[in-house]
Amino acid sequence: MTLPTINYTDRDFESIRLALVNRIRSEFPNDWRDFTESSLGMAWLELVAYVFDILSFYTDEMVRNQFLGTATDREAVILLTQLVGYKLRPPTSAAVVATATLSALEAVDIVIQQGTVVQVDSGVTFEVLTDQKISAGLLEADVTLSQGETQQDTFTSDGSAFQEFKLELSPVIDQSIVVTVDGFTWTELDSLVFADSVSTNYSFRSDVDDFGYIKFGDGTSGAIPSLGANIVVTYRIGGGIDGNIPIQAVNEFSVNGLREGSSPEEFVSVLLTNNERGSGGEDRETIDSARFWAPRVVSTNGRAVTEQDFDTLASQFNDPVYGAPSFAKARLKQRVPELNLVEIFLWARDGYGNIVSPSSGLKSAMQDYFDNNGTGAVRIITVDTEIKDGTNVVIDVDSLVTGDGSVPDSELNLSVTQAIQAYFSLPSNQPGTDIRLSRLYNLIQTTDGVSYALIRRVTASVDTSEVLGTSDGVTQMWTWTTFEQPLAGTIKIVAGAASITDDGQGNLIGDVDVGFANSIDYDTGVLSFGFSSPVPASGEGISISYRYPLEYQRSETGLFTGNGTTARFQGQLATFPVVPGTVSFTDGFQTIQDDGAGALIGSDLDSAGVNTFDYDTGTYDFTLQLAPPSSRTISAIYKQLLSVNAGDVPIDEDQLAVIGFADVETQSGTGG
Repeated sequence: MTLPTINYTDRDFESIRLALVNRIRSEFPNDWRDFTESSLGMAWLELVAYVFDILSFYTDEMVRNQFLGTATDREAVILLTQLVGYKLRPPTSAAVVATATLSALEAVDIVIQQGTVVQVDSGVTFEVLTDQKISAGLLEADVTLSQGETQQDTFTSDGSAFQEFKLELSPVIDQSIVVTVDGFTWTELDSLVFADSVSTNYSFRSDVDDFGYIKFGDGTSGAIPSLGANIVVTYRIGGGIDGNIPIQAVNEFSVNGLREGSSPEEFVSVLLTNNERGSGGEDRETIDSARFWAPRVVSTNGRAVTEQDFDTLASQFNDPVYGAPSFAKARLKQRVPELNLVEIFLWARDGYGNIVSPSSGLKSAMQDYFDNNGTGAVRIITVDTEIKDGTNVVIDVDSLVTGDGSVPDSELNLSVTQAIQAYFSLPSNQPGTDIRLSRLYNLIQTTDGVSYALIRRVTASVDTSEVLGTSDGVTQMWTWTTFEQPLAGTIKIVAGAASITDDGQGNLIGDVDVGFANSIDYDTGVLSFGFSSPVPASGEGISISYRYPLEYQRSETGLFTGNGTTARFQGQLATFPVVPGTVSFTDGFQTIQDDGAGALIGSDLDSAGVNTFDYDTGTYDFTLQLAPPSSRTISAIYKQLLSVNAGDVPIDEDQLAVIGFADVETQSGTGG
């Protein structure tokens, strides 16, 4: 028997319709000849094709959501990751340190009580989680505010096994839940499988809408709350990057402070102002993030031994007060005497989602987590950790795109810009991950409407700032030479309310007096400008911030092998442009360097040779005094300027690549 051939890919409406028509023509050639669109038979045939098309879609969707690598439905991902003990993280709460100030000294401590609520203009609510004091005889003290609002739900046990209760409000902030049964506090477990018949434990899970569920045991895996027991669940809702508020978002917000020991209770007004920004607030975890981290979390088995273990546990860390980092990266020390030291670099977000430095509170909470030697310890007791700020490497991408005419140029420009930005939002773009130009090309060239793409330049730079001086209230004209080579379009000079920037073409613009030069030489870093009237007030600090391109140490071995007769060598280094004054060639016996101006120098050179070096292309031509023997090879060491149009951009372990400018020039196709 010959089985019919089945095409498992042609399952769309048109393919199914055509297959049905061909089948009818084959089976009933004399009975069904009317295949016009308006016939009743074709109407029924197309209805069947439509139904099979829908069924095919849902079949594919069902199969796709059975595997973590292809699942697109959040509920499916939640269920899949639960199988390996992984929970998608709900929004985390930000923390902000505010200065609490009194109008006059008090003879007793002033208590800002637990539960005090502070709401900023943007609508984000913060709370005081524990009583905090301004000591007697002081006018101010620091007060930690945590994002969120405390809620309380009450339930009654029906005495059944595995009873589960849904909390009324969402999103529930992780680790903020307190459950009491008839006044006794029960303890959360990741899974009730770890509880016994008398364990007063519960488990917690979140659904696709971040509503929380409290689940009790069955008398074998966890105790059952007795029939009619009063169950009270206290929890906090909120979280997200909105809590990463800027400085002075809490600006002299008035709350009541209790005079400690007063009876009846007496209160005084306390003004709260945050002079630090909020940190630690993160939006709920995405499906892509869960797909990336779930296998890594499982492989750690709750302990930190390898570098990836430290990476994973630090990235998944979430403190109920100080929130979570946006990124974390570990670096194992490899040298004596620091072989037992692990550096962990952290990053956080501001309220707009930009990557910034974490708060001191978040770093301290992370330090306590890894330094714990008691219950819940995660690292070997002989290993020390050190929590540090990570560094942002800002990546500017300059590209040229030609459209195929199917998409208008304005839309194409936007789509390509978004594709470039999307690269830096991929879960795989972790600290220490090099920028792959091949992946950038793939994202750009697979954008609808792109016919041809060219990445003309990728530049890696970091932010820095310098203090120019202090205004005397009179001097208008200022000159300054930056410590590093500034990147065009990134300069900002600030003095009080005055602000000056550069236009990327060497001109300083903004609050400048047009009678002065107001210019910047990007090669030398020399800038000259004059403040417009009025001049910044006396005592006003003048500062400049800008970005400068990174340098990367390179080495190349075995450029040439000596033969005893050849003394002249010509070639090109693998990576460029090259930082002037950093090039050195050697055969192990003879050594030459560049002079920073394109000439190769040294006593081991033959002065009759060309002896030049091109920093832009990395090409060189030099002649040695002695031809290296066959046993010697020529090597080079140099620093590459990370402003490239080919190759990858290296990112160190303490660095995270973030998008800066995504400049896209679109050449007109026929799309207009």
